[in-house]
Amino acid sequence: MCSIIEYYERKARLNATLKDIEKIEKKMNMSLEEAMEFLEIDEELKHTIYVRLGEELE
Repeated sequence: MCSIIEYYERKARLNATLKDIEKIEKKMNMSLEEAMEFLEIDEELKHTIYVRLGEELE
């Protein structure tokens, strides 16, 4: 179990990562998967991102 502070820190990091992915997708004309590979996002976070975005897991 995590503290409320840790929860909000993780949530803030996820939101920042999602914004970075969106910028890369638009500016570099990449897919979601390509942007996550570019940012070297680990598999656990990729799963969280897919769930958050309501995307199917690849």
